[in-house]
Amino acid sequence: DTVAVRLTSAAALGVTVTATLAVGAGSAGFSVTTGLPVPTGLIATPVGPTRIDLTWSAVAGAAGSRLYRGGVLVATLGAVTARSDTGLDPATPYSYTLAACDAGSNCSAQSAPAAATTLAASYLLSVAVNGPGSIASNPAGIDCGASCSHSFTTLSIVTLTALAGTGKSFTGWSGACVGVGPCQVTISAARSVTANFTDGLVVPLPAGFGLTGNALDAPLDVISLFGSQEAATAYTGVVDAVWSWNASTGKWRFHTPQLTLAQSAAYAAANGYEALASVPAGEGYWVNAYAPVNLPAQQGAPFDYDAAAFAARPPQVFNLLSIGVQKPVSQFIAAVGGFNALWAWDAWRARWYFHSPALEQEGAPFSSCEYAANLHYLDFNGCSAANNAAGVPVAPAPPLELTPGMGFWVEKN
Repeated sequence: DTVAVRLTSAAALGVTVTATLAVGAGSAGFSVTTGLPVPTGLIATPVGPTRIDLTWSAVAGAAGSRLYRGGVLVATLGAVTARSDTGLDPATPYSYTLAACDAGSNCSAQSAPAAATTLAASYLLSVAVNGPGSIASNPAGIDCGASCSHSFTTLSIVTLTALAGTGKSFTGWSGACVGVGPCQVTISAARSVTANFTDGLVVPLPAGFGLTGNALDAPLDVISLFGSQEAATAYTGVVDAVWSWNASTGKWRFHTPQLTLAQSAAYAAANGYEALASVPAGEGYWVNAYAPVNLPAQQGAPFDYDAAAFAARPPQVFNLLSIGVQKPVSQFIAAVGGFNALWAWDAWRARWYFHSPALEQEGAPFSSCEYAANLHYLDFNGCSAANNAAGVPVAPAPPLELTPGMGFWVEKN
C-alpha cells in the first residue's frame, strides 16, 4: 500500500520533519525536508560575441542559487538575480537552468531552460548609393559610389558620411538610418543602408521647425517658392511660416503663406519683425512645416564663404548662414578665419550640433567637446575621449559636416 504524507504550508522551508507511521502492530519512522520552489523567470540575453547576460525572479527563502550551462554547474551564487556568463564562443548556442538553494545548500529542482546564442565576432554592413554621390565610413572599410560592403567587429560603432558631387544633393538615408544627418550604425547584426542623391540643390524639410538655407549664389524668392493666400504654390499648404535673421538690424524677417501678403506684413510689423520677401545668398532660414517635404531642386552656382565674404558679415553678432558645398567645419574655419562658435539644428535627432574654435585655443577653461556635453549638444567633430566639467566621460557623437542647404548660426568675433 502507498501512504501519502502532506506537510501544511505552515512548515518552514528547509526544515526536517520526522514522524512515525504505525500500521497495526508494526511501525516505521521517516523524515521529510521541506524544499524551495523551482526558480522562474530565467531569461538569457546575448550582449556580445563572448557574453550572455542572465536574469531571473527572486525565490522566497533562498539564500543563493546554482547556475547550470548545458546541465553542468558553472556558478554557485549568493542572493542575486542576475549574472553575466563570459568567455563564451562567438555565434554559439547555449542553454541555462537555475536551482534555488537554502543556507544549508539544500537546492530545488532546476528551472525551465533559457537559451541564447552569442553574437558573431563580426557582421556585414552593406551600403548602396542611389544617385550621384558616394559613401565613406569611419572606421575605414567602406568607400564607394555604387554598392559595397565590409565586415565590422561586433558592437563597434560605424559612422557613414554621404558625399554629394558638385551641384548635387544628398536627400536622405533609408534602411538602418533615416533623415539627412550623420548615419551611425551599431554593429549587432547584419545591416544595410542606402544613401539617396539627386541632381541640383534639394533641401529636405522635417515636420516642425527645420533650419535650412539658401546655398546658391543668388537671392531665394520666398514668395514665389512658398506662396501666399493670393497665389498658392505646391508648398503653401505644407508650410506654416518662414523666418530669416537680419544680423545688421538684429531683427527677424517673417512670412507666412497662410495669410495674404498684406496680412503677413501686418502681422510681422505688429510683432516687431520685418517682412520677409527673399533670403540673400549664403544665408540660412527657419521653416515650420506641417509635414516632411523636399523643396524643389534649385539649379545655379553654389555659394561659399571665403575670408572676404565672411569679413563682410556684421561683426560681434550672430549670423545665420548657409553654403553650397560640403566640407568639414575645420575647412570652413580655415577658409573664413576665426569666430567664436557655430551651431546647427539637427531636426531628426532634435539636438543642436556645436563647435567652438575659441575653446580649442590653448588656455581655454574646457574643450569644445566638454562644453557641448555640458549643454547636451553634439560636437561637429565628434567627441570620443573627453570628460565634461563633472568628470563624466562624454559619449561619442557622430561627426557632422556642413552640407549644401544646411542653415547654421555663427557667432562672429
